[in-house]
Amino acid sequence: MVKIMVEVLSILSIATKEITQSRASESDYWQYKSSTLTCGGLGKYAKKLIGRTDIGDALGRLDRLVQDEGLMAGAQGLKATHEVDDKVQAIEGALHAVDDNVKSVEGKVQGVDDRVRDVDDKIGLIIDGV
Repeated sequence: MVKIMVEVLSILSIATKEITQSRASESDYWQYKSSTLTCGGLGKYAKKLIGRTDIGDALGRLDRLVQDEGLMAGAQGLKATHEVDDKVQAIEGALHAVDDNVKSVEGKVQGVDDRVRDVDDKIGLIIDGV
């Protein structure tokens, strides 16, 4: 991000320098053609400014930096997604372990229930036999 800001400042510096030089060398032009500047001369001036190699090179570098920044943001988003996925998988593993423990307890409870039924049946036989 810092490199992008440096490049933007560089472009602004070059543009300011060009504007200053143009005004100094063409002051009469600016006095008499201000209406032309607002009605189409600005587009020609911008094309002239962009056509310069220093501005063109700076804009090219800025474009590459912005693309790189976009790729980095995408990579960070992907990394965050993978971290969340890993945590979800860990939670799923823990839930499976809890489920297995619940099934184990459920089996033990069933065994206790069977024993209670056996005891109940024996008590019933004792009561009927007495």
